[in-house]
Amino acid sequence: MLAARHEGCSREGVSFRVPSLSPLCVVLPGGEPSTMLHALARAARETPTCAITLLGDDERDPIESSNYGDLARRVWDLAGRLQARGIAKDERVLVVLPTGLAFVETFLALQLIGAVPVPAYPPPALQQAE
Repeated sequence: MLAARHEGCSREGVSFRVPSLSPLCVVLPGGEPSTMLHALARAARETPTCAITLLGDDERDPIESSNYGDLARRVWDLAGRLQARGIAKDERVLVVLPTGLAFVETFLALQLIGAVPVPAYPPPALQQAE
């Protein structure tokens, strides 16, 4: 199970701005973001330095940390690189990555492009190779 923990969030002094985030900042009437990408764009805009921590399935899994601003930048950058490699809207893309930030970034970048991420957990031999 992948869990996220938010730490040290404050809306004071927010200055993060990525022009390509603007079209994604669609908010539902209740004020809540309508997709994970909208939620990330909103969090990156409003609380870019807010720490997020990904907790692994058990104590052997690494704990990874980032913040919303950095995560959004990496997702948008990866989406651009994936498009440059020819991945397009509605294409299915097999994602074979262990639980962690790389998986989250890849999954969201594919959604940003409009591709369909198809997650598959890595086989045990591949997990041990890391």
